[in-house]
Amino acid sequence: MMALWLSIVLFILGITKIESQTNLTSYRRLPPMFTLENYDECLVRSKSPSSYCLLFSEIEADSSELWYEIEEYSKDVLYRYRHDYIFMGLCVDKCMERLRNSPYIRENKVKSSDGNFTYYDEVVQYYQKIYRDDSMEDAVKYKDILDKCANFIFQSKYNLTLNTFVEYCSTPEKKSSIGYLEAFVYSLFSLLVILTVTSSIYDYYLKCRKSLTNQQHVDNYYTKDFDTMGSTLLTSFSIARNYKKLTSSEIGNKDFQFTYFYRAFTMFFVIWAHVIMFLMSVPMQNPQFFEDHLKQSVMIIFQNGPILIQIFFVLTGFFLKLRFDQQNPINPETKPTRCVLLYIQVFVHRYLKFLPSLVFLILFDATLLTKAGNGPLWKHMTDGEHVFCNRNWWRNILMINNYSVNDSCIQQTWYLAADMQLLALYLMIIIITAKYKKSKKYLYTLMALCSLIIPGVITYYFKLDAFSRVHPEYYRYYYFQNTETLNKIYFPTYGNLGGYFVGIICAEIYAKSPTFQELKKQCEKYKNVLKIQVLYLVAMHIVGFGTLSSGLLFYFQKPEEGSIWPALYSSVYRNFWVIFCGITIITMALKFGWLAYDITNMSAFRVLGRLTFQMYMWHVNIIRLMFGYIRQPIYITEFYVVGQVVLSYVLSAIVALIVALFVEYPITNIINSIFKRVVKGGRRKEEAGEMKIKISGT
Repeated sequence: MMALWLSIVLFILGITKIESQTNLTSYRRLPPMFTLENYDECLVRSKSPSSYCLLFSEIEADSSELWYEIEEYSKDVLYRYRHDYIFMGLCVDKCMERLRNSPYIRENKVKSSDGNFTYYDEVVQYYQKIYRDDSMEDAVKYKDILDKCANFIFQSKYNLTLNTFVEYCSTPEKKSSIGYLEAFVYSLFSLLVILTVTSSIYDYYLKCRKSLTNQQHVDNYYTKDFDTMGSTLLTSFSIARNYKKLTSSEIGNKDFQFTYFYRAFTMFFVIWAHVIMFLMSVPMQNPQFFEDHLKQSVMIIFQNGPILIQIFFVLTGFFLKLRFDQQNPINPETKPTRCVLLYIQVFVHRYLKFLPSLVFLILFDATLLTKAGNGPLWKHMTDGEHVFCNRNWWRNILMINNYSVNDSCIQQTWYLAADMQLLALYLMIIIITAKYKKSKKYLYTLMALCSLIIPGVITYYFKLDAFSRVHPEYYRYYYFQNTETLNKIYFPTYGNLGGYFVGIICAEIYAKSPTFQELKKQCEKYKNVLKIQVLYLVAMHIVGFGTLSSGLLFYFQKPEEGSIWPALYSSVYRNFWVIFCGITIITMALKFGWLAYDITNMSAFRVLGRLTFQMYMWHVNIIRLMFGYIRQPIYITEFYVVGQVVLSYVLSAIVALIVALFVEYPITNIINSIFKRVVKGGRRKEEAGEMKIKISGT
């Protein structure tokens, strides 16, 4: 199924003509957006290693023909880069030599302030948040020299003047003392390795001892849980046991094996989108590649692509409600205190499931990420993450970072924060409706209306885009610029209410609908009717691609041209997509779908599906490592993009496998063991209390 979608997308990309081709003759006259001197030669000089500095510069307006062309290109912010904003990587020693041999000395100009806060000021302000005074010593020291040098180069080539800001300077690496936090991280890594080795050896010892007494059960040894808590804890880090859990086909409901494909499929397109985001910000020889492709109608599929992640919310809501109904822990006779305790128990359990992996990633990004590579743009690409993980880590721990993504640590974890907030809301609704049956239709109606109305009202009030559209400047400076739709609709919890709600409704249909089993029997009659199965597949693909392509209605429209229709679209298409996801879940649960059902239930997707969480957590760092080493502008093609996407997916899966076996699964084993003991203890107390009541009553 993933291959089918990928083939369709590549086919469309291949046959679609660019609607507005760039005039390459005039385009080549524009100054390059990145000018990078040799980084390694600058820092690794045998006689006198120098400092290498990155400048963010704004081309100052004048009356020249070249400036007019730059200004005209830069005006089209939906499809063009700001070509008046450029980056220059300069070697300080070369600059000194250049100025020493040149009569040119630029007079320092103070940028005139007319009271307007420009995009240039916004970017500079963002970089100033990252590089504070204590890390700007060289930048301040060489500021005047670099300004004169950059202007000398630019005036010599283009007869234009720059207003410059020194983002940072890199110096030859010197051995520095390890800080307390970094020492703690190294110690933690060592401890995890030691625990894994000792736990694996102990688990193998227990297996050998058991083989002497009961040879029959040795083959399934690693898939069975221990009766005692001590043995469970001591083998929690066993790599063989955790690998068996990761690959086992016996864990989970076999009726929902297809959900592993859903997760792996969605993760592929999440990585695709993020690779494109980073590629749009790296030095490239042909920036017109993205500028022209954004004018293709087919690109609307990628513009609407962020909505794909709603499938994760649908699945979480579905399984939350399904497991709750299967265990049936709440009924009308349940005491309110029991309801509150259950709410706390479920919420804390899910929070603790996320927390260790999140903390592990925060610690890595706060200490080791910046030391994992080098290059003229390495600090440019990683220092923001490093700084915000040291400064604002508490937002991630409290799961509130989806309301301040630009200066948060690990930006992609907005999803975790939104998921926990949605869990807190819908878990409360599930418990209330289980205890007070009559409240269900009122609460469900209220949530349905909120899911439908809130996105439209916010879109209308703030005059937002109908959908979160990507433009060249979208993530060029490694924060989301000019993306109000993302910040007000996509990231916040109130913009994602529909996914969980549809998942809960699907669970209601699957578990409680009296006609579901009858419908399942009816569907079985058509399993071998090829015409109906093919018709179903074609219809579902048309609806899916149609929903993703529906943004063409507003692709060339600006929000201020009329906000009522974008508002209506914002409400309808998000909810229509999650309903579409819900329908596919129900039809797959009915085992209906012919080839699609067989593909989605392939065992190959089981492991990938279980690794999706760690892939989601780590894939952005993988992309940073891949592109952070770039020394000179690269040439972008369609196949280069696809190759980088596939490579990112593979590397993310490898890293996810390591983290899952060494961190996620072991700690989850411990948490589950502790919670089982707590739950059993609570049940014994309740049973004892009920016995006392019965005895006193008799």
